[in-house]
Amino acid sequence: MDKMKAGTKGEAVDLKAAREEARFSANDLLEELIPLIEEYYVCNIRLDKNGINLDFLNNQKFIISAVETV
Repeated sequence: MDKMKAGTKGEAVDLKAAREEARFSANDLLEELIPLIEEYYVCNIRLDKNGINLDFLNNQKFIISAVETV
């Protein structure tokens, strides 16, 4: 069931373009998230086979991973 609704003609065009977008991998998604994370957090960031590794100055460490679901 499609829950996205377009409120304006411009939004309808955006939804159509999104539906026709080429498929992308989980790694591609993670690569595109890195600049967004860099905008909001002060930490060391690296991408490896496990995902995006975040090492914060207070010694907290996180991994953000992505898996495509069907």
